[in-house]
Amino acid sequence: MAPIISAADERLMLAYQEAALRINRALQDATPRNRRVILNRIDTLIRELDALTAEYIDATLPLHFQEGTDEAIRDLRNLSGFAASIDESFGVVHQEALQALAEEASLKFATALEGVRSDARSKLTRMQRENVVRELISSEVEGANNPSARVKAIFEGEKIESFQGKRRAWGLEEYSSMLTHVLLADAHNTGAVTRYAANGIQYARRIERPDCCEICRPLRNKYVWIGDRRLIPPSHPYCYGSIAPFIGVPENPIMDPFDKRIPERTRRVILRR
Repeated sequence: MAPIISAADERLMLAYQEAALRINRALQDATPRNRRVILNRIDTLIRELDALTAEYIDATLPLHFQEGTDEAIRDLRNLSGFAASIDESFGVVHQEALQALAEEASLKFATALEGVRSDARSKLTRMQRENVVRELISSEVEGANNPSARVKAIFEGEKIESFQGKRRAWGLEEYSSMLTHVLLADAHNTGAVTRYAANGIQYARRIERPDCCEICRPLRNKYVWIGDRRLIPPSHPYCYGSIAPFIGVPENPIMDPFDKRIPERTRRVILRR
């Protein structure tokens, strides 16, 4: 089954939502003279988020991984034809998989937070440039119509951007929510895959919701090799796919993303993993 969002996931996303609001308020309070004060305020918020994120990765990500391994054990117990003794140990392979997940999560969140800091500095620098123009207008053009309003308008209605993708810029709140969903699904399904592999399972069936997206629909009920992590959900942000173990070797399984049965659009997405 697809992983379930926990209270810890919700707390982390709420923390990022609150921080996004506070950062944008700080930027709206900015003036050319208080730039350093505003940057210090934003740096403090980012350090708080960084500490919360580290705590989440240390405490919650292993729980999602463990839930995935526990679910895999239940699946194997109920799997018709699986008569072997189930290996339920938590060995080096599991530890290495979990460590890799934690390192990847840390890097992604760190990239996002550094993006926030860089974006804030960029916006404040832009405000300073606008202020120079404002002063020139005020001195050169008699009766200029409230030029300071132009400076204020720079920040009004403008979200701080934390991550610039190939096609769009993500807001901090939106990006943190997306990333949290991806990480919990990744930890859960990696835990399951690691447990299956430890018990001799090499293939699994992709399970997708009836209303799944066009990206995942071509993979619904397809048998895939679990040795290629790109074939295992999540395939994209907010992906709710899961897997079911298969004993033996299914007929003509999908072994990699370059299989001709995978449409080009789906292939492009899963190759980003």
